[in-house]
Amino acid sequence: MSPAKSKPAAPTATKPSRKAPAISAASMNPAGKAPRKGSAKSQPAKPAPAAKSREKAKATPQAGATPSRKPTAKPASESSAAAAPAPTPQSKASKPARKLSAAAIAAALVPTSAAPAPTTPPPAESMLWIPSPSLGAERGYCLSAVLHAPVVAGVATNAKKTARPLVILSHGYTGSKQESGRLFVTTARALARKGLSALRFDFMGSGDSHGEFYEMSPNTEIADLKAVIAWAQEQGYGPIGLLGLSFGGAVSICTTAQVEAARPGTIRALATWSSVPSFNFWRKQPDAGQPLPAPHTNGLQVGPQFFMDRPAMDVPASYKSLRLPRLQIQGDKDIPGFLEGFTAYFKQAKGPKKHTVIPGADHVFTTWPHRVKVIEDTAAWLAEQLA
Repeated sequence: MSPAKSKPAAPTATKPSRKAPAISAASMNPAGKAPRKGSAKSQPAKPAPAAKSREKAKATPQAGATPSRKPTAKPASESSAAAAPAPTPQSKASKPARKLSAAAIAAALVPTSAAPAPTTPPPAESMLWIPSPSLGAERGYCLSAVLHAPVVAGVATNAKKTARPLVILSHGYTGSKQESGRLFVTTARALARKGLSALRFDFMGSGDSHGEFYEMSPNTEIADLKAVIAWAQEQGYGPIGLLGLSFGGAVSICTTAQVEAARPGTIRALATWSSVPSFNFWRKQPDAGQPLPAPHTNGLQVGPQFFMDRPAMDVPASYKSLRLPRLQIQGDKDIPGFLEGFTAYFKQAKGPKKHTVIPGADHVFTTWPHRVKVIEDTAAWLAEQLA
């Protein structure tokens, strides 16, 4: 049994002996080791036979050759090994060069169908801080504002010139200089494209301005708007137009009446949207059954001064005292009482005036077609009045 087991091992032991004579001393490396099989030293590449000799070898195979050992099979493998040498350090170093660069990646991420560029560039806009008299400008209290420069011949400019028409936007109750759905942002940019500067700001205690909302009252907002008008005049802006929404509309009407009584000609035009028709009509006292709110109980809750600190001349009387151009736009779905209250004294007002009612529009012109109409109509009207 033991001799039978040794017979299969004999062929494996004789295989190296048949190949051993092929390794000469000259082919040994300095370390005395034979080169690895398949390397250039152990198996030098044989010259490829000519095409005719290959065809002859195929046509007349050698005697005793078996189908598994064709004369062309071995030279083919040897020639391929010689034609594709092992990678060298130089070829490894060249691999990173095939990686995409940052610029190539960025270029590949650019969409093939880019959105069309706007016909006019966006207006230049800058943040401002205007001293607030409501809390004490001497103590550093300020109103937050954004100034939109006019776009003239497709270029936004702040260059000083003889006429620098400016529209000041006053937001509504619990609102801010952005207003509902960015209504004031869109409006200010539309005014800038009409060649008008536009300034939207936060009343004291609203938006980014200093102070707390429970400290505000109709008179504090009138004082804030007067301070913004004075700042604009100091900066050389004029003529000046006002645009107020809701509570800001009532504040703009009363402020215009007081400023025009003191310095006639300061305000050139007045536009209002869904204006509160009267301070005595809307929120003239706290809600029934509720005590006066205490400070810091709600971020948008007024204090007791809101019901006591009001102008001596209410909105209707202030509106009827004016003689400058006025525009009021509101929807027939406005807050109940707003349309009827304003219409009652609008008929009694003297001088150039216009009242537009948009069918289906709500208090802040939420629907896009209503919003487009109110902005376009107002921007065109103010551009005409301040030209």
